[in-house]
Amino acid sequence: MIARAPRVRIFFVCALSLAGSVLLYGRTLTYGFDWDDYHFMRSYTLTEVGRAWSGPWDARDHLEAPFYRPVTIVFYAGRAWLFGLHPMALHALSVLLFAMAASVLILWLCRLELSRPAVLAGALVFLTHPVMPASAVAWVTNQMHLLELLLVMSALSLATDGPRRWPWLVVLQIVTALVKEDGIMLGPAVAAVWIVRGISLPRRWIFASAAVVLIYLPLRTWALGGIGGFEGASLMRNAVYGPLNVLRLVDGSLNSADRFATLALLAIGSFAVWHVWRVRWLAVQPLVLAATLLGLFNAPLIFASGPTRSQLLVVCLAVGVAGAVQLLEHTRQRVTSLVLVAVVVLAFAVSNWAAVNRFAPCAADVLSHDHAVRAWGDAVPLALRDELARKVCP
Repeated sequence: MIARAPRVRIFFVCALSLAGSVLLYGRTLTYGFDWDDYHFMRSYTLTEVGRAWSGPWDARDHLEAPFYRPVTIVFYAGRAWLFGLHPMALHALSVLLFAMAASVLILWLCRLELSRPAVLAGALVFLTHPVMPASAVAWVTNQMHLLELLLVMSALSLATDGPRRWPWLVVLQIVTALVKEDGIMLGPAVAAVWIVRGISLPRRWIFASAAVVLIYLPLRTWALGGIGGFEGASLMRNAVYGPLNVLRLVDGSLNSADRFATLALLAIGSFAVWHVWRVRWLAVQPLVLAATLLGLFNAPLIFASGPTRSQLLVVCLAVGVAGAVQLLEHTRQRVTSLVLVAVVVLAFAVSNWAAVNRFAPCAADVLSHDHAVRAWGDAVPLALRDELARKVCP
């Protein structure tokens, strides 16, 4: 019976995550494609997959900025082979992957030795956050973000147990960087987990992680013939506005629901800060870890900021909220903190619902993108062009 207990817990966590994901995002199964979906939803030849390892992820028609994401292209090719161009199946895959990511987050929070109310609070923030539809679930192209979430949180969960399995962490660091550029921050994030928890960094892991960076950066530069990415973007502008990604986590669309969430989060944070000097270091660790990871994962956004790239920041917010609830659990603000979390989750759920609706087939943004896609010509598979031509909205 004892041996079965962890399996029962994992099953319960997965079932809860799937139920929450279906409740929030299940209606996306009736949605179609949007924007970059029409460019990436196609069959890939083995030659094209091979070229992604020595060149940009998609350089056929100069529609995409040059990024080095070979594992993402392998993933895109695999899903095209499995599901073809069927939007319902692909949206179902997004919901399933998001539920898996929520499950990994919950199990990681458990490994951080957080209480059940704290774990539940963090999980609900992750599930309902209003940047998640665009950043991870409702937009099929951003399934690469779901893949990144799974890899990053699996690595951080593994690191929480200590450095004994550091070779696997190096493997996850390599794969994550080849999914998306900001994955290069996984190495520092793993180090942050160990440092905050008072664990010495193994020298072999340090050397291996340094080697990953020293090999990856020249390889990427060679493959792209330069720095790549959004080279035309103003780094100075993004350096100023990049930190706004953090503000977007608490006030994404400046509507009434987001304002309620902002005030509630500020209140929870204020209570936690007020008590932080009165508790043991062990109780403060999750908050310090969340703040450190937030700084690390936000740093690459100096090159390209926006709500469609904030999925890792939501993880940090979820850990921070869970940590605050844990810290306040044995104070007079315990009930108040849980009420405030309920306010945050309800407000996020309202904004989340509206954010998902923006990806509906006849939503204004989607129709605007459809107009641009019609000018892409042969960059769009014939079947999708015909489907777009037949699209009728009231």
